[in-house]
Amino acid sequence: MAEFGLALPNTGFDENFSFRDIVNLAKTAERLGYNHVWVFDRLFHKTAPVLEPFTLLSHVASVTSRVKLGTSVAILTYRNPFLLAKTIATLDVLSNGRTILGVSLGRNENEFMSNGVQPSKKVRVFIDSLKIMKALWAGEPVTYEGLYWKAVDAVELPPPVQKPHPPILIGGAAEGALRRAGKHADGWIAGGMNTAEEVRDKYQIVLNSAHESGKLRRPILAKTLYVSVSNQEDSARQYVAECFRRYYGAEVDVSRFAAIGDPVKCANIIRRLIEVGVEMIAIAPLPATQEHVETIWTKVVESLR
Repeated sequence: MAEFGLALPNTGFDENFSFRDIVNLAKTAERLGYNHVWVFDRLFHKTAPVLEPFTLLSHVASVTSRVKLGTSVAILTYRNPFLLAKTIATLDVLSNGRTILGVSLGRNENEFMSNGVQPSKKVRVFIDSLKIMKALWAGEPVTYEGLYWKAVDAVELPPPVQKPHPPILIGGAAEGALRRAGKHADGWIAGGMNTAEEVRDKYQIVLNSAHESGKLRRPILAKTLYVSVSNQEDSARQYVAECFRRYYGAEVDVSRFAAIGDPVKCANIIRRLIEVGVEMIAIAPLPATQEHVETIWTKVVESLR
């Protein structure tokens, strides 16, 4: 049975949303039975305010006790891996082992440059960062001298509660990202603009990479899904399209990948994701209101359970 999560609106996707409501949404998600909550990540954005994901998840951890806490996805490349390893271990300890780490390369060159990372070196930095963090979480003394960081016999305590570390999911749709998800991570988290058929086909690359790397466990398959449950489908589609236009600055055919329409139609779209093997579905509700979150659970998710 697939697990269902709620993407908390820390990106200001909807300009009418109040960040003060995020904590209440997290509490609602736990009360209803969502398995996890998720947050997005951006450093710079010209039109949408964005709350830093790990700070926010630490706050959410303090007002919840059961839901897992995921990033979908944090940009690993411009974060110092020694500091990030400490942040994630701390979050995992404070939440009693509820962290899920979704990470990606990122694509905004301005964000890279502002943190001293050459965009041409981002893949190497990404892989090195994963290796550094895994070694630190294992309690190993880490000696490293690379492009941007240097450490001698570095040990970080306490380790995460989860062993050997919190689940790591890599985001991205390019073949390189998919292969890295199979080789270096515990699974792949597909973005919100992938269809079920695209997820199925791309996941095969993840599987092949995991097999070539000698992994015995099947990689986790997760996906973000934008959902707008409404009997007024045309107006709901226009609303979702406007949210995407505001955030991404471009016209997007949201009907191709988002679940928009009445509860039955939305449930069928989710059912198709489950059929192609998606195990963890991070539902991003548009609008992100208490009423809509409850509607999605009671009229869509519960019909699939």
